[in-house]
This record gives sequence, structure tokens and C-alpha cells, in this order.
Amino acid sequence: MTPPRQAQPYRVRRFLASAGLCIAGIGVAALVGVTAMYPFGTEAGSIALVATATTITIGLVVAAAAVWLRRMEDRLEISGRALAALKQGVFIADRSREDCPIIYVNDAFARITGYSEKEALGVPCDLIARGTPDAAAERQLQGALVGGTDVTVTLPSKRRDGTTFSARLSVGVVPGGDKARHIVGVIEDVTEEQLAAMARLQTLADASQARNEAETANRAKELFFASITHELRSPLNACLMWLDVLSLGPVSDKSAKAIDTIKRNLKIQARLVNDLIDATNISSGGIEIRREPQELERLIENNVETWQLMASTRGVRFEYKPGPQRHVVDLDSERFTQVLTNLVENALGNTPGGGRVSLSVRDDAEAVAIDIEDTGPGLDAEDLPHVFTPFWRAGTTSRSHKGLGLGLAIAEHLVAGHGGSLRARSDGLGKGCVFTVVLPHPARRAYGTTVARTLP
Repeated sequence: MTPPRQAQPYRVRRFLASAGLCIAGIGVAALVGVTAMYPFGTEAGSIALVATATTITIGLVVAAAAVWLRRMEDRLEISGRALAALKQGVFIADRSREDCPIIYVNDAFARITGYSEKEALGVPCDLIARGTPDAAAERQLQGALVGGTDVTVTLPSKRRDGTTFSARLSVGVVPGGDKARHIVGVIEDVTEEQLAAMARLQTLADASQARNEAETANRAKELFFASITHELRSPLNACLMWLDVLSLGPVSDKSAKAIDTIKRNLKIQARLVNDLIDATNISSGGIEIRREPQELERLIENNVETWQLMASTRGVRFEYKPGPQRHVVDLDSERFTQVLTNLVENALGNTPGGGRVSLSVRDDAEAVAIDIEDTGPGLDAEDLPHVFTPFWRAGTTSRSHKGLGLGLAIAEHLVAGHGGSLRARSDGLGKGCVFTVVLPHPARRAYGTTVARTLP
């Protein structure tokens, strides 16, 4: 702790300064008197002049020494106050004496260890590390005290009342010219810090366990979906096959209508199962895409008639608008046809009767873009970021639009597998939607303009 400034030494310093100034004043007065009594150049005058000059010099030296001592003590007092204000405990020990007894402690040391200044002074400086269960840290500390090296250790320690705490103890030799006679130590109570670190580690461990459990559950879910969807698809294919066989024989009009209805609904069911299989494959590692150079326009034209028939059953007009050039793009024809069919079906399903759906091809910088535009209810700005989320449906989606809400999510994944991107745009509710597929193409071949196929 910082010793208080003593009144007596303070008065002595002030007296020294005053005495020095008085001596110097006496010398000045004597100098004036000597010059008046003894002329310069005489022996008596020279002696008197030297004596008065010496007196003045002594007085000034005493006064200067007193001022210097006062400034030095003020600096020491500031240093002591700074040490006392530290939150870390500080102690100084005399290494030249046996057991390195403590010769100074600050207020924080007493607060952390429970030892008052009076109790700590003269006690070996390793008092708080005695009997610690961390023998390695204690040996490291003892080696530093004996060898005069710097060391920082964290070890369990005991306060004066016997309670334990986690202490971070840093010990080093005091720099200076005392031949490493003194050492200084800094002690901190890091109990709360270590408890917080342990809590963070426990939280990380819990999070890791929860993640592992979630991954295990997700794998089990994927395995279940993969198994159930494959089991569902087998009987569906068998039913479709036998319906085709039945339709070849003589059947009544009523039976033919029933067969057609059953077949149509089984195809819808098969499509749902296939979407589930694709979604399961995506979540478990992705769908394999085998690309090779394909003429994009020819692939589209091979499916235009199918899309027009789909549109006519819904009372919607479908238009195909090719660009002025034909493009060769690296595609998996089966999977990219699935992309376009999903987007066209989505547009048809959200477009009311009498509306229009169009598919157009255009150049887009170093890529080719395919726009599928509809005149449906459109989307607001809040819904647009969710259009490719699996199982998500917008509030404006038609109730007659069948499906699981997987078509757009699967299409986005397949487009990304082709090295492209799929974007959605809408100018607002009631203004329809535009889905744009952008694909890089390695080559271009111009064949002239193809006449648009439009179903009136």
C-alpha cells in the first residue's frame, strides 16, 4: 500500500528550501556590505568576497536540492497512487534474502488474497501458491523465483480465509541497477474468466452434439424418403403399364374414360414421387448431370407441342419466341427438359384461363437467356426471395395448382448444375412473373430466324 506523506519530512523539505534561500540572501547582503567596507583589490576585500560568494553558492545549492527532493517525492507519490489504483494485485519481494520476503503490496493484492499489508510484509512471496494441486505450475514458479527469470502461470490458489480461486501470476525481475535483487509480481483473479471459458466450451460441445444429432436425424429422414419414394414408384409404374394394356383391347366408352382418368391421375402421382426422389437426391449430395453440346432451340422445339397441349387443357395460350440465332450449349437434355417443363408448368398453373404464357430465347452478354413469362397474379417483393424454397407456396398461388412446391427448387438446382442461374422477377401483384434461365454457351451457330409457334 502507498505510505501516506509524513508531515515531519514535508516540513523539513520546506525548511531546507527556506534555509537555502535565507543563506543565499545573507550572502547577498554580506556581499553588498563587503563591497562597501573593503575596496576591490585589497587582501581583506578578496577574502570577504570569496566568503560571501561561497555562502551564496551553498544557499542556492541547498535550495535547489530541496526543490529536487520535493519533485522526486511527488513523482514517487504519483507512482504509488497508480499502483494502489490498479485492479491487479502487485507485490515486490527481496530476492537477495532467504524465501524472497515481500517488501511491498498494493491495495488490490490485499483485496484479492485477503492478506493485509501488515500480514503480507515479510512473508515469502509464494504464500498464495503453496499447496496448490497443480504441482507443475508450482515448480515452474519456484524455478523462476530461484533463477530470476520471467514467468506467467495460472494455478488454483488459496486466500487467507481458505477459499480457493484461480490466479494468474506473473513474476519478473525488477529492471534497474540492483543486480536483480528485487522481483515484482502481478496477480489477477481469473476465476470468472475461466468459468466463462468453460461455459463457452460447454456451449460449443452442446452445439456440436445437437448438430451431430440433427445430421443423424437428417440422414435417417433422407434414407426414409429414398426408400418410400422408390417403393411408391414401382407399383405406380406397374399400374400405368397395365392400364396401357387394358386400353389396347375392346373397351366401352365408359371404361375408356375411366382408364384415361386413372392414367392421368397416376401420372400426376408418379410426377410427385419423382419430385420427392429428386429432392432427396439433392439433399443427399445432388443430382448427377451429364452435359454434352446440344442445340438449345431444337431441344425446346421438341417439347413445344407438349407444352401447348398442357396450356390448351387449362384454357391458356402458350407462345414460343426464338431469337434470331440458334445456340449450341452444353446440356443434359433430359434434366434441362425437366427444368423447362417445371417452369412452364409453374407458369401455366398460376395463369388463369384466357391468360398467356410465353417462352423466349435471347442473347445475354456472354450467355444465352431463356425467359418464361406469364400473365398470372404475380408476386410482391416480400415473396420473391422465397420462390425457390422447397414446399413454399405464395399466397397468390391458385388452389387448382397441384404439386408439392418442389418444382422451382429442383429447377434452380439443375440450372446451377449446368453452370447457370435461375432468377425470378415480378413487377408486383396482378402483373405476372418472369423466370429467367441464364446459361453460358461455348459456341454460337446462326441458322436464321425460326417462326414462332403459337397456339391461338
